[in-house]
Parts: sequence; C-alpha cells; structure tokens
Amino acid sequence: MKNKLKFLIIICIAFIFVNGLYAKNMKPVDLSGYYNGDGFSFSNNQKDGNFDGLGYSYPAEEFPKSTNSFGIEKVAFVLPSVADGKNNFYVPDGKRIEINAKADRLFILASSIGGNSFIEAEIKTTKRKYKIRFNITDWAESPAFGEKLFAMFSCRHKLEGGDSLKVKMFFYTVFLKPLIKDEKIEWIKFIKQSNSRIFALTTAFTEKKIMLSKGKNKPKDPNYFSFYPNPKEENYFLYSKGGSDIIGTDTRCIYKNSEGVIYKLAFHNSGQLIIKIQGEGGLIMSSSNDGSNYTDRVLNFADDYAQTEVTVDNSCKLFLKFSTEDENDVSIHKISFLKIPPENSKFQMAGREDWIGFVSHYPVLKNGADLMPYTENSVIGFRPAEWSRIEPQKGEFHFDDIDDMLNYAEKYNLFCVPMIEIDPCHTPKWLLEEIKARGEIQKDASTYPYNEPALHSEYFKERMKNVNKKIVKYMKKKDVNNRISGYIAGAEWWYVLGGRYQKVDIDAFKKWLKNKYNNDIEALSKAWGRNLKSFDDAEPIRTAYTLGYKDGENRGTANCPVRDYDTATQVFIEGNKKYKINTEKPLVFKAKIKTENVQNGGITLLLKAHSKLSAMAFLYSDTINGTHDWTDLALDGYPMPPERDEVEAEIHFNGSGEVWIDSLYLGSADGSENLLDNPDFELGENTPEGWVLNNSSSEGKYKIKLVNGQGINNSKCIKISNSKLSVPRKKSDPHINKQWADFQEFGNESSKEIFNYIGSCIKEVDKKKPVISYGTVLFPFFWGWDELQCGINLYSVAKMKDMDYLGMQLPSHRGDYHPITCPLDIARRYDKPLYVMDLLDWTAGPEIGFDKMMRVAHGTLQHGANGFLTYCWFAPGGDYKFYTKWTFEELRKFNVESRIARKFTQGKKINPDMLLIMPLHQTTWTDPNGIKNDPEDFVGWYKMLVQSQHYFDVALFEDLMEKDIDANFLKKYKVIVIPDCAYINENIVKKLNAYIKAGGSIVSSARFALYNEYGNINTVEIKQNNVKGKFIHVNEMTYYDKNKKRDITGGIGKVYLEKVRRYNLRWTTPPLFHVMDWDYKNKNRTKLRETANAALKKAGYKSQIIFTEDNPYVETVLFEGKNEDLIYLVFSGEKEKSEPVSISFSSEKNIKSMNAVYDMAREEKIDFRKKENDYLFEIAPFKYACILKLKL
Repeated sequence: MKNKLKFLIIICIAFIFVNGLYAKNMKPVDLSGYYNGDGFSFSNNQKDGNFDGLGYSYPAEEFPKSTNSFGIEKVAFVLPSVADGKNNFYVPDGKRIEINAKADRLFILASSIGGNSFIEAEIKTTKRKYKIRFNITDWAESPAFGEKLFAMFSCRHKLEGGDSLKVKMFFYTVFLKPLIKDEKIEWIKFIKQSNSRIFALTTAFTEKKIMLSKGKNKPKDPNYFSFYPNPKEENYFLYSKGGSDIIGTDTRCIYKNSEGVIYKLAFHNSGQLIIKIQGEGGLIMSSSNDGSNYTDRVLNFADDYAQTEVTVDNSCKLFLKFSTEDENDVSIHKISFLKIPPENSKFQMAGREDWIGFVSHYPVLKNGADLMPYTENSVIGFRPAEWSRIEPQKGEFHFDDIDDMLNYAEKYNLFCVPMIEIDPCHTPKWLLEEIKARGEIQKDASTYPYNEPALHSEYFKERMKNVNKKIVKYMKKKDVNNRISGYIAGAEWWYVLGGRYQKVDIDAFKKWLKNKYNNDIEALSKAWGRNLKSFDDAEPIRTAYTLGYKDGENRGTANCPVRDYDTATQVFIEGNKKYKINTEKPLVFKAKIKTENVQNGGITLLLKAHSKLSAMAFLYSDTINGTHDWTDLALDGYPMPPERDEVEAEIHFNGSGEVWIDSLYLGSADGSENLLDNPDFELGENTPEGWVLNNSSSEGKYKIKLVNGQGINNSKCIKISNSKLSVPRKKSDPHINKQWADFQEFGNESSKEIFNYIGSCIKEVDKKKPVISYGTVLFPFFWGWDELQCGINLYSVAKMKDMDYLGMQLPSHRGDYHPITCPLDIARRYDKPLYVMDLLDWTAGPEIGFDKMMRVAHGTLQHGANGFLTYCWFAPGGDYKFYTKWTFEELRKFNVESRIARKFTQGKKINPDMLLIMPLHQTTWTDPNGIKNDPEDFVGWYKMLVQSQHYFDVALFEDLMEKDIDANFLKKYKVIVIPDCAYINENIVKKLNAYIKAGGSIVSSARFALYNEYGNINTVEIKQNNVKGKFIHVNEMTYYDKNKKRDITGGIGKVYLEKVRRYNLRWTTPPLFHVMDWDYKNKNRTKLRETANAALKKAGYKSQIIFTEDNPYVETVLFEGKNEDLIYLVFSGEKEKSEPVSISFSSEKNIKSMNAVYDMAREEKIDFRKKENDYLFEIAPFKYACILKLKL
C-alpha cells in the first residue's frame, strides 16, 4: 500500500499543469528512457550534475513547482527527476521517440549551452516524412527567439562552489504540418546536436471547425465582409465557431464542410483579388460575381501554400464558395485576400508623412519587391546610386537603378528616399587606381596603403562633387510626379584616424593647426611642449589603424588604450582557402602558443564566417600576452547558422616580444576531423604549404618565418618577433596629450566636412528636398565608447549645416532599445528631425521576433524620433526573405502601428526637467586604460532612471562647452545627474558651479572632477558654501566634501548592470554590449533604484510621473502639446503583457479627460481622481505600448 501511495505521489508531482488543468488532445511524452545527461545538483552535493560539460549545473532546489507566473499555456509535462544520480535531460542523438497520436504542435522545455543553438527533428506520420527546425536560447541568456521563460534560477552550481550567474529554461511551441485526414504522428527523431538540451516534450492537437472573421471580436455575420482598396490587404484569420480566438502565426485548424460555405464580399472598386490559402488537401474554391454560375477551381497546395486570382467586376461584388474534394477534410492555416486596384487606380496615401518604412538594399529592386507596397510604408528607402554601378568605368553612366526606383514608385503611388552612395567608402575601382597613381590613397603611420582615397584628395573630391550633382540632376528631371521625399547623403560614414598619414592629409592637418592657433607658432609650441620653428614641423602623432576594441586587449569592456603604430596589428597568418564546416556541431579553432615578453598587445585567433545571405561575421578568441610556455589558445563552442558553412582561419599578432605557433585545429568539438591543411606547418621550406604569412610593416619591425626545431617536440613552427618597443608613456604628459587631442579633433572635423560636402553638392542641385545624414558609427554613444575612434562625433554630425535631417544608424541589442533611445535623448536639443536608419537588432537580427522589435520601434518613437527606415527588404530569393520568421501580416503591422503612434506625437515636444551628462572624453595618449570615465556607470544610471519612469535630456561635454550653454540655460533643469566623471574640463566645472549657485542641484556617482581632460589635477572644485543648490554624492549620500575626494572606481550605475558581455560574435558591424541578466526586479537592483531616487529626492527633485508600485519594465515619456498632452508608455519586459499600472501624474495644467490607446488598436476612457495637482489613475495591461491622451 505504501509503495502504491508513493507511486501515486510521484505521478502527481511529475505532471505539472498550468492553472491545474490537463488540456484535451495533449499527450505528455515520457522521456525518462531517453535522458542521457544529469544537469541538476543540490547545494549540498554540487558535484552531482554537469549540464554544460564544464561542471556547471542547475540548482535542483529551484526547479519550478508551478508555471503560472510565466503565462505558459495550459500544458501538461512529464518532468524529469532532479534527484542525485538521475539523468534529467536529453541531448538529441537521433533516436526515435514513439508518439502514435494526432498532433499539430509540440510543446518543449529546452535550453542550449555554448551560445544560442537549434533543434532539428524528423517527423514520421502515417502518410509522409518531413523535417522541422527551430532555434533555442543559451541557458545564460534571455529569450532570444520569441520563446517563453519556463524557469529562472538564481545561480549555477559547480563542484568548486558555483557562481551567481542566473540561468534559465525555456518553453517552446513548435507547429507541425497540418494533418491530412486520418493522419497520425508515428515517431519523432531529434537529429544529433551536442549543444541542445531537452527536458520535456508534449504533443497537442487542435480540432476546430472554422469560419472567416475580420478583426478580433466574434463577428455578427460571419458570411459578409467589406473590402477597401486602402489598406491594400484584408487578412481574414481563422476562428473557432465557439468564438474562441485562435489567431496566430502558426495556428492550424481543420476545415470540415464538404458541401461548401459561401462568403459574400463587397468592394469599393473593381480590380484583381489575389487569394492566398495556407494549408493542405484538396480544396475547391468557386467564384461568382452574381451569386450564380460559379466557376470552380481546385487549389493545389505546394509547400503548404495555394494562390489564385479572381476578377472583381464593376458590380464590385464577389461570391466565394469553399468546399472539399471527395468529402475529405482540408487543413487550413490562414486565408488572406490581397486586393490589387485596376491599372488606372492609385493607392490613396494620406499625403506626405514622417518617414516610416523599409529599406531595400542590394540593389534596388532586382530581387523581388512585389509585396513591399502593401506593408503600409509611408516611404521606402532605396539604394539606386552606388557609385560602382552608376559609373562602372570613367565617364560611362548607367541610371537603370534610378529609373527602376522611380517607375516602381510611380506604379504604386509611393514616396521614396534614395541613398546616394557617391562617397569615399564606395569609390569605384577605376577611380581608386587613378588616385593611387596620383599618390593620394589613404595610408597609415607606417605608409601602408589602404584601399580608399585620402580624405583630403582634391582630385577625389572634385570627382565626387561632379557625380553627386549629375545623379541628383537626373533624379530631379525624371521625378516629374514628386515621388522623391529627400536624399540620404552617402553611407558607411567611418574614417579611421590611423589612416590619415597620406601627404595630402598631413598637409591638411598642418593647415588646420595654423587656423586653430591663429598662425601663432609659439602658441602651438607651448601647447605641444616642443620648440617648433614653423607649422611645417608640426607632424601628427603616429597612431595605429584600428577600429576600436578588436585590436586591443580588453574585449570585455569599452576601455581600449590608444595604439601607437609601433605596436599596431601588422602581421597575421591566414589559411589560403575557405573551409567547409558542419554547422550541426559547435565549431572549435585552437592552437598551441608560446610567448616571451609580449607587451602592448598579444596573439589572437580569428575566424571569418561567410554567408550567402548576409555580411561576413568575425569571431575572436581571447588574447595571450606576457611570457608563457606552450599553452592552448582556443575559440570554441560556437554553433553556426546553417547558411554560415564556410570559414577562413587567421592568427593575428600585435605588440612587441616573441611568439611561437604550432598544432592548429579547426573542426567540431569532438576532435573527429581537422579541416586545416598542414596544421603543424611540417610541409614547406620558407613558407608553410597552405598558409600565407602577412607582414604589412614597411619598416621591418616584425619578423615572421617558418623555423625548424623550435616547435612542440622540436618540430617546425611559426615564429613572430618584434623587438622594437614603443616609447614608454609617462603617467601624465599634458603636452603629448594635447598633441593627440588636436589630431583627434582634426580627424573628427575633417570627417564631418567631407560628408557635409556631399550634402552641399546635393543641395546645390535640389534645394527643395531635405538631405538626411547617415551617421554610421553613432551606435557607440551608449557604451561602446572605444569604437568612436573610427566614427564621427554625434555633436559634429548634428552641426552639419547642409544636413536637414539627423539620420543615425542605431541598433538594439537583444531587444534592448536603450542604445537607440540614448542618442535620441542627446540629439533632441539640436532641433532637427530625427530618424533611425537601418533599424534592426544587431545581435539577433530578425530572429529577435516581431514582439520585441515592435517594442524597439515604440521605444524609438517614444524618445522623439520622427521615424525610421527598417533594415531590410532585400533577400536573394524573393520578397522579405530576411524576415523569414515574420509573417507578411506582421511586417505590415510593424509599419501601420508605428505610423499610428507617430501621428499621435506629431506636433508635440518633449520638455524634460532633468539632464544626464554623458562624461565621454576623447582618449588621452598617456593613459594605458584608454577611456577615462567609466561608460558602464553611465549606462547603469541611464537604465536606472528610465526604469524609474524618469525622462530626461542627455548632454555631451561638447554641448556643455558651447558658449550659450550657461547657468541661465541650465536652470531649466531642476537636477543634473553626473555618473562616474573623474576627468572633466575645468570650464565645465565652472559652469556647474554657477548652476548650483543659481539654485540648481547635482547628483553625482563615484568619482567627480579629480582631473582635467588631460589627466592633470583639477584646480576647480564644486563650491558648496553660500549657494542655493545642492551637490549630492550618491555613494556616500552626504553633501559633497572635498576632503572625501578619492578615486572610487565603481558607481552604483556600474553595480546596477551586474554583468555585461561584449558580443564578440560579430555577424555584422558593430561588436555590441549587452546586459547578461534582464531581471531588473531582483532585490539588489530594486535597492539601487531606491537609492538613486532617494538621492534625487534629497536634491529636491520630484518626477511628474510616479508609479505607485515599482515597475522597471514600463518606461514613460511626456509629450506636451497646445490642447493635448500625451504620456507614451512602452513595455520592455519578457512577459506577454505588462502588469496593470497605477500612476500619479503631477501637472499644473487642467486636464479635462483621459483616454488610453492600447497597442494602437483600441481606445478606452480612463477615469481619474485629482488630489491637489496630482492626477491618480490606472492603466490596464498592454503588449507593446500605450499612449495616454490628456485633453487640456
């Protein structure tokens, strides 16, 4: 009896039912016989589990007993045992798992190790075989592919004691092909994939009779619909007859009606109607214009998809009858109707709007864009003017792409924004050869040439001017119906400072110095600490050609020291071919390395991963330096997407010292096959066969050669040496720092001038259309500050007089949109329309999913963007294949919802009363740590403030140095927040003193005003005596005392981030940071927000928008208008919807009424009560965004 009771208890525990329900048509699958790994351990026996092969495991004590809080559907699972010694996860190994049930979807609990991965399975039914594949997220990451969170654990266990890294388990819904009549799933075989881990599996089947319905509510008359030519597409989703909403991208239903059902459709004009049906089986569709004399057609499904066309005649009516062949059931997913107006009809657009739409790249329309007009773009970005296509040979012009663009826009009555890529980055080969012959090609400090024109090549500038004007003149002439809304001036705006050593660039630098120092050589000599006889003696400091972090040692942070050219990356070893890899297994690239006295750099492995679909990816290992005997250096554990099946292998060295390289390996982690040719360098005499030894040093600093007897076991190996050390840098040298600062300032201004010059060329021809900038390297203005050395300062871009709109290329990071919103918060004060170019999540791409990208779009508009152009419509195989996981309806909704939101904010302004200073200085030459002030403290403060519902401006040091930015200007801000800021210009400190004296308050974190920007002790301090304002130092929460001034290295903002990772897996530019843990409600972060808000309160600051309960996942911004204000709320959490929000809004204005627009779809009146100047009300949950309209 006891054994029976024990058995029943085990069964009860094993079946976890959300909301206590065991849903019908579900079959939990017992995987206990398939488990082949133990991934759990208890805290008193942490050596028991090994989930990732490195000894880490999930804490068994925290395995969930309920899943209610995660909002998972009513799903039953047979969960694994987490007891000691029990296997509890399944690594796919190709075994058959018997099902023998009807199923049209799978519910799976899973996670991966070694980065995001995938699961692939073969499905065998009673009638056919097919495969499925879906992506899964690494157990240490937040959900990356739209899956739900099943469980979050507070730590990892390990034999040595584990760590505090939060790990997770995820819930996946995987849709199978709809079942044909009497079909069942016999078995599932999960194909081998060593990085994937499956914990539980349940199959499910949904059998519902369906009807067509417009909208989300149960229709009153399901047999009648009305069609309009605009919007262009009417999508009719499937509903159960019980009224239960089963809309979804992958919802499968069974259509059962052999006799046929007639649907009556009415239109407002005639034209062609494209009918698309996703499903399987023998479906007969009959059509008629008068309800009789039906014409039958059998729809043949290819790849679960059938399409046909019918004509709507002048009666503007259509009768459709659907029936089945031979009384068999037909499985239908979705029916969509695409209305094409007649040839003489135009889409009715609502006039010119702010720009929201897709960009079509590579090139303009050559890969299919038949459906793009139907996604409700207000404009479409095109790429019709890439220099090498426009002028492939000198004087030979081809304008076919421009003609295609304009014809396309005319056909569909669209507006477009062409990208005119007549700029340094897109110089055609024939012109580069001419520039090389003239000695005006870009060079680094060692005179090594690069394949771009020198920035100050007058010959190049003249050619660029002529072609820009010629193209714009052609566009203006051809654009008879005013389809062009504006021009994008150039693209890929980056010029590396280390490439400014061509004679024309050096001469330009000397001319610039002459102007800056008013032709006073003595003033320059004093600033540089040198005895210069003339400006011709003022040579630029010699820096490395580097694109930020990747040539430095500290890849995990934003701090990157300045590289002088003596220790720049100028030598590397590369395989002489691309290697085909198995993407089903994690990839490993490793080598044996020996080093002696390696300084100022190190040895690094690099893989270049190629794809037919997108840009090349760069994968970097860690760096070894110092002195080491033979040791392993590895780049391992990276699962590759299937399309990235070719790689190149390289080994890079920078710095000084000696390095020996031997025993290379490239292949799967199990070591089964080495793909490299001659991996031990034994073949070859002076150069190893299969390898290229690259030494770009023109001065012979580096020596690289194949040597005998110095490898492992006295074998051959590669030896690299560089005995020339760079000149040791003094801890503080204001003269060389000033020399370096001048060169940086020159580089930034000359980059600005070249692109403003492009704008001036365009405006010389067409003064009526706006010109928009394409600020490529503006993404570091959140925390990748070291990358700024290859870009143009945001301040400089904003000041370009011939750029009417401020366009910035800004990405989100794994759904975190703060890297977009922060530059917008900076740029608002420049009083130009703001646009985000190539809107995209640049760590996950479209795989981030529609929901997260919809929130990214709302976050972008919430912080003042006029619009954005989304990357990207292009694909090699047809329409929008870049967004393979998005339905066409989602693509359209993305634009429609964004345009609706933008219309609400038009004509209204954001007027913050708080200022956050970004303490970003140029790097100083003498500092080996690179960036002076800590970017992570700034990022943490930014997140703390927005997650406490504050909205604010962000100011750069360049802003604060402007003459009109004084105490009188700053007084509009009730408080100024300054994160870690040890280094600051003394004139800015004086302005802050005046601000405090006038009654302003400052909240500071960590270090403040210890040094000036050159590293000298700061002589100006904050004055606290006899002033009206306050200075609050958060770390001490006391008034600032100069005697307490000390070098505090960590502010509360840095602590708030907890753990940060730089995304070294560079699928595209740039290498981005992200926060490892998105749990902003944990006790530590909640306490830090409370501390920050207590400091603001102590400074006398009260926010207008206050949530009665802490909710870091809803962010707010107030827009003010003449007769109406708006509170724009955006949900940034991981759940399906936000929680209800209770708000106290402080305003001296008289608010007559409140209406909330939820997710741009429904509007509801909000009841409120007033207490003095505070309005108290509640907002219901929403999925993406809520706009609260306050009628004044």
